[in-house]
Amino acid sequence: MIVTSILGPLLALMVLCALAFSMVDVWDRLKILLVARAFLIVLGIFFLLYLGRLWIIEVAGCLPDCVGVTFVNQNLSNDDLYRANFAGANLSDTDLSNADLRNSDLSGATMIRANLEGADLTGARLVGTDLTGAKLSGAILLDTNLSGADLTEADITGANLTQTTLQGVKLREAEMENVNLQGTSLVALDLTGAKLNGARMLNSNLSGATLSGADMSGARLSGSDLTGAWLNLTLLIGADLSHVDLSGASLIGANLSAVDLSNSKLLGATLIGAQMSGANLQSTDLTGARVLARELTRRDEELEELDQIVAQLTDLQKSTVFVDVFDDGVITNTQTIWPTSLELE
Repeated sequence: MIVTSILGPLLALMVLCALAFSMVDVWDRLKILLVARAFLIVLGIFFLLYLGRLWIIEVAGCLPDCVGVTFVNQNLSNDDLYRANFAGANLSDTDLSNADLRNSDLSGATMIRANLEGADLTGARLVGTDLTGAKLSGAILLDTNLSGADLTEADITGANLTQTTLQGVKLREAEMENVNLQGTSLVALDLTGAKLNGARMLNSNLSGATLSGADMSGARLSGSDLTGAWLNLTLLIGADLSHVDLSGASLIGANLSAVDLSNSKLLGATLIGAQMSGANLQSTDLTGARVLARELTRRDEELEELDQIVAQLTDLQKSTVFVDVFDDGVITNTQTIWPTSLELE
């Protein structure tokens, strides 16, 4: 009886062991099959991606002729695009970082928010190109033609633009910290609200340029031409403006604290509301400069409407900006020429 009671469970256990053993054998075979299939799937995905990249670059008609094609949000980083023709192409949000774009033609292309960090654009043409919000920090721009390009809100931090053609470029609110613009022509360019902290702009031509609302703290502009430029509400704290010609320039409400204006010309410049605490005015010529609020004219009010930085001020803000110049603590010498309005005070 005891033997019978034990035999049943023993037989059941033996059957389970046999099934388990057989399943292990089956699982080993299945495991090998699954691994093989997974490998083939991954391989297939990489192959499809490779074909997709070839389609992007070759099937679409590129290299060297990519005129008018659409490459929105594509990855072309590190690619060899030497002498490629992307005229009129749409490259918005495309990654072109570290790409070789030497002597390429990107004229009229739309490159909004494109990533060009570290790209080599030596000899490239970007005439009329829309580079709004694009990233160009670290890009090589030697002999690059950016005439008429829109670089609004673009990041060109630390770029060397000394041999770059910038005629008619829009640089509103562009990130331009520590950029090298020495000896360049920026005549009548729009740099409203641009960040030019620490920029190197010695001996540059900025006549008629709009720099209102820009941050030029610590910038070096010695020997530059800023005649007729708009620098309203511009931050110029600690900037080097020695030997600079600011004749006819408008610096309403500008912060010129600790600025070096030695040996500079400010003939007929408007300095109403400017903060000049600690500024160096040794041998500075301020003949005809307007420094008192009462000297504002109707024509000034009309010009204010053209300068968006000034035009957007509220009446309360204007009451704090359109005041007499703050010149406490300025450094002068016997060669400093004051405007008549101050001599009469």
